Amino acid sequence: MLAMRQASEKTLLVVFLLLVLYPVIHDQLASKENVISAEPYIARLEADMAAMKNSLKQKLSGSSRSAAPHPEDWDAPLWEGEFFSWTDSLSLRDPKLENRPSLVVLVTALLRTVLQKEAKFWGRNPWGGIRVHIAPLHGGKLGDKRKSWVPLQWTTQTVHTTNATDFTTVMQFTSLTPTTVYAYVILLQINGTWHTHYEATFKTFPEAGTLFSSPLVFGFGSCITPNNRGTATGASLRLLSSWGNALQFFLFIGDFIYFWDELPHTTDEYNRYYYRRLMTREVVNAMRAHPWMFQFDDHEVHNDYSSGGDPSTHPYHAPAMVAWDNMIARANPTPNPPFTVPAVDMPYVRWYTYSHGNAHFFVADVRSFKVHTKDLTGQLLGEHQMRGLKHWLSTMCRKDTLSWCFFVSPTIFTHGSYRTDLWFGNMKEQNEVVKLMTAPGVCPVSILSGDSHMAGAYEVAPSVHEFTCSPVDAFGLFYPWAVPPRFAKFKKGKRPKNFDWSWPKLGDLAPPKAFFQHIPRHLAPAGFNCIIEMNNTIKGNEVTVNVRFDLIDGHAKGGRLLHTHHQAYSAKLK
Repeated sequence: MLAMRQASEKTLLVVFLLLVLYPVIHDQLASKENVISAEPYIARLEADMAAMKNSLKQKLSGSSRSAAPHPEDWDAPLWEGEFFSWTDSLSLRDPKLENRPSLVVLVTALLRTVLQKEAKFWGRNPWGGIRVHIAPLHGGKLGDKRKSWVPLQWTTQTVHTTNATDFTTVMQFTSLTPTTVYAYVILLQINGTWHTHYEATFKTFPEAGTLFSSPLVFGFGSCITPNNRGTATGASLRLLSSWGNALQFFLFIGDFIYFWDELPHTTDEYNRYYYRRLMTREVVNAMRAHPWMFQFDDHEVHNDYSSGGDPSTHPYHAPAMVAWDNMIARANPTPNPPFTVPAVDMPYVRWYTYSHGNAHFFVADVRSFKVHTKDLTGQLLGEHQMRGLKHWLSTMCRKDTLSWCFFVSPTIFTHGSYRTDLWFGNMKEQNEVVKLMTAPGVCPVSILSGDSHMAGAYEVAPSVHEFTCSPVDAFGLFYPWAVPPRFAKFKKGKRPKNFDWSWPKLGDLAPPKAFFQHIPRHLAPAGFNCIIEMNNTIKGNEVTVNVRFDLIDGHAKGGRLLHTHHQAYSAKLK
């Protein structure tokens, strides 16, 4: 009987394993079959691309072409959608490269950064120059159309791109007037002829430290892979575009591309991922709707990337950052540490700060100087950045100046996700940051984060709340190992298998209070619009600073509000 029972148990175990493993094995085999059977489709795709390229050349060579190429007219929807799942591994080629027929051609220009007295435009054009005109509008408002423009004086910049920066350029306009509406017109040169590419308006920020009267409204989030789950994705980006001038800016904080780690880690390979992303209709429309500022995370380099503390020695860092700088970072606010950084380290400084009135932002780089350790005593910020954070908190984030501060971290700060790749794996440095944020005299701090494909609001401390938002438009991702190892309740004296005796040395850290948490279904299309609104209310000699966080499901029809969170504090005017 015992032998029969054991045999029966073995049979049940085998059946159970087959039921569990069959879908995984089937998917892997199907994936391999798809790759093999994809060749005729790849040939068809390349033929389609060649035909589109020839058609485009004919259009551009004629005198009837009245407008510059628009991303919607090109191949992005085709190969981002139907062909995404297996063309992701192809070595994509730009016109200046050979081997494969060209699959990606990127020509565009965008307004990227607006501050108090400057605006930065970014563009790429392998076929000629880029020209930008800007002018303050006399009595103008955001969103005014050209027919109502009454410009005072046009300022123009023209740049002819070169291969040295992969035909990209940044045009920086300085000495602008704070809190002023400007009109701008972007032109692209194609085959020697200038064409109007795009025209719109923007408004410069109020002076740093001033109490702005109109609300500051902006969006933030991370992670986009539009269309990689079929036509269902892209909805959240389309909703983001619809905000238009209602958002002063958007902070995109990591995983703008998802580099395929098995490709050669060369600048050319990284570039092709940016070409694809910047040719996607939903992305371009969202970036045109309001200025975007960026920070990178791991997938702009390599999954779970860590430099080991010295980015100059990591083989992936330099090629990834050349592409990142050309395609994205040069149009960000310029890093300007408040102290002298050694010349050898300055090229690796990509954290930056900026202000909008009494709202102050510290956009952290959590990858360039990351050191990952098993005992959770590693670092994400590193020496120079931690010094910069201390200076920022002590000088800008003061209650007596009626400030509100936003610490922007591409990775989730609290333990809504318990992956050691994130702040959870660097608890010693994390505790140091919390102590700085809760020091006497420091104003409330909102931590804005992404990366973990989840969204929510957490209490780090009474004056420090975290709002995490990911993805902007991609897919859900569930981590089955995301169990809180230090916080698990030990039943009958048993410790979890992943318990590490080195952790208690760091001191106990209670689980964060979750005001709200939403984890999308695993691999299902998902996307959030996360909106922050800050305003100053003055009554007599008392000022109340209010911050509201709205978490919106961007894939629900028309958007669905999931959660609203409020923070505020009051102080006397001096």
